[in-house]
Amino acid sequence: MSNNIKVGIIGSGIQGVCCALFLQKKGYQVTLFDRDEPGNAASYGNAGHFSPYASVPLNRPDVITSFGI
Repeated sequence: MSNNIKVGIIGSGIQGVCCALFLQKKGYQVTLFDRDEPGNAASYGNAGHFSPYASVPLNRPDVITSFGI
């Protein structure tokens, strides 16, 4: 499947890279944005540990506003 949809992901930690890989496999054109090299921030500090309980898929963007973000 090939998509003409371009997606930008902010953050190239473990979460951002995994999301980018998933989207690329689905045929999306993905660009990662980060001020540092991939894996140098949170991924570096926690040794790349991925905690599934801390990853909440966001299917409703209005949820963000309820947290004041």
